[in-house]
Amino acid sequence: MNVSLERILSALNLDSYSSSEGWLGYSERTCRFQEAICQHAIDLFTSAFGNGACRLCVLSSLFIEARAYRGVRASLDCLISHPCDTWCGDSGILKLIDYDQLHVQMPVEGQYFQYVDSLHQNISLYPDVEIALCQQALRAVMAVDGVKGHFFVVLPEWRLIVYPHDDTGYGFITFEDASSAELVPFLRKHFAIAPFRFVLSKKYAAE
Repeated sequence: MNVSLERILSALNLDSYSSSEGWLGYSERTCRFQEAICQHAIDLFTSAFGNGACRLCVLSSLFIEARAYRGVRASLDCLISHPCDTWCGDSGILKLIDYDQLHVQMPVEGQYFQYVDSLHQNISLYPDVEIALCQQALRAVMAVDGVKGHFFVVLPEWRLIVYPHDDTGYGFITFEDASSAELVPFLRKHFAIAPFRFVLSKKYAAE
């Protein structure tokens, strides 16, 4: 199936993911955050969707401020399997933003804040991303302070959109003619493994 940016965005409510028409539910940890829990969450994703798949389709507007980025490199290297700048600048999935420089470039009152807000909505489609790169982006959203913006993994064969959240887990949104009857048991099987739970949306629970 061909995936277009417009096609996927039409299924998403970017202001509130859970208000998307096809929002199916979410998984989350049921314990305190630990680095090992974050890795467990990534392993759940890989077990469900990454086995046999070398590349994935993603949508991203992720960005991190330069000062926060320097802090990540200094104190959170254990969360990144190789230096951040090898995937931050080259892939474009995570963009580096210098707020101080923006203030100089945009002295007009309100212009700076409008631009920073627009970064969240500046979503790009990356149709052929290595799964290792995708895993690092999932980790960044769930565990690295200062990372902002949207990140979605699109699984066309499932008619499913998966997004990581900062409670160390995932949300799930269907699109087009996805079959919740097939998806729900699959998601329960792979994302309701302790210490995680899977919560079905009220809309689908009532069916």
